[in-house]
Amino acid sequence: MTKTLNFLRDRIKTVPEILIILGSGFAKVADKMKIRVEIPYQDIPHFKKTSAPTHSGNLIAGKINGRDVLVMQGRYHVYEGYEISFTTYPVRVAAELGVKKLITTNLSGGINENFNIGDFMLVKDHLNVSGVNPLIWDSGRTSGQFTDMYEAYSSHLIRLLERSASELGITLHKGVLAYLTGPNFETRSELKMLKLLGADAVGWSLVPEVLEARRYGMDVLGIVCISDLSNPDSFNPVNLEEIYQIGKEKADTLFLLLASFMSKLQNGA
Repeated sequence: MTKTLNFLRDRIKTVPEILIILGSGFAKVADKMKIRVEIPYQDIPHFKKTSAPTHSGNLIAGKINGRDVLVMQGRYHVYEGYEISFTTYPVRVAAELGVKKLITTNLSGGINENFNIGDFMLVKDHLNVSGVNPLIWDSGRTSGQFTDMYEAYSSHLIRLLERSASELGITLHKGVLAYLTGPNFETRSELKMLKLLGADAVGWSLVPEVLEARRYGMDVLGIVCISDLSNPDSFNPVNLEEIYQIGKEKADTLFLLLASFMSKLQNGA
């Protein structure tokens, strides 16, 4: 990690406060921020080029509404063939750089019958039903060996984003995200199981990053965009292009939410 940290410190110069991870289709959120440095993943020591569709694969340092942020234009997934511990390597790097907060986003299937395609959901809790956990890696560390998941998602940050959504007139649900690795979409029986377990949405990312962030004591905000309906009672084929298109269409809305949220942080709310 030392090579990664030295490389980034030489280029970023400042200490970012917040790491933002952009999910599928959300890349243009970064285009709207004040960009200072943009680095392709493959140029960073120990990072790799992402192969996930619509994930640009750039690490960007800059500002949103005056806050110093580090933005990942795309992430690493288990379904790409990466070890679970590698998918959260950027979070560990960000923590060592001094980042205190994580905002992580993705596209997910809506299980809750009250959700519509294009709605946003704040993650209030999650179900890790994937069978993998990044915290097993390096579990012998003195710090974070047994990570407390009390308030895994910061209630304070959730309240701020809810205020922003209300002021902007943006539909924002709150729910439980189930995490599976993919790359296959869930069967009807799997969706029935997740619904019985209390999941409101299901996705293939976000949760591993949250686990890693909490190991480092970072405050976390999880934002999901409902890209398709995964209700087992109305089971239909999946259209990948339509899913990615939802992310692209909602990127502007996500930026508005984030910019408003940053202003509330600035004001000490």
